[in-house]
Amino acid sequence: IDVILFEQMFGEEMLGQYAAVSLFGKAILYISAPLVTVMIPTVANSENKAKTLNKTLIYTVILSVIMCSCFFIVKKPVITLLMGEKFLSGLYLFVPACLSMITLSVMTITSNFLLTISDKKFLSFVLILSSLLIVSLSLFVFNDSPLQVLYLLSIVYSVTSVIFYIRGNLLLKSKEVVENAK
Repeated sequence: IDVILFEQMFGEEMLGQYAAVSLFGKAILYISAPLVTVMIPTVANSENKAKTLNKTLIYTVILSVIMCSCFFIVKKPVITLLMGEKFLSGLYLFVPACLSMITLSVMTITSNFLLTISDKKFLSFVLILSSLLIVSLSLFVFNDSPLQVLYLLSIVYSVTSVIFYIRGNLLLKSKEVVENAK
């Protein structure tokens, strides 16, 4: 969503600057992929699914913040080396892009958690609603600067993650109540 929004709203030059910075953000997002891969069977077989989710979320945030911090130190030489000096003007987008990807990583973990406990309809509904919210707010309200769009993405990803987290825990508690009643 972010690349499409940047191209449509701010043009190709800003898209290039964002693309240079988003390389770091995508690396942060990809670091959580192995955690998701391990989490799915672990949660499925776990007695305490909520505890497994919490551990995975903590590991994801810690790894993402460490990566973001490391990237922060080397961002200028890496962008210069990989993309060229003309892309350095987009460095002010670095922190919001990293924040956006950290929150997207958390949303990925929580959405996969919902998949493992079989709540696909709710997950689909919220993801579609979140996407529509991001696109509509970006196009009609928060379209003055790239920073606004990145902060909007972070907020929507965070709210969606919280909704998934609460929904997952409520489902687990309701399943525990049903199992205890038997």
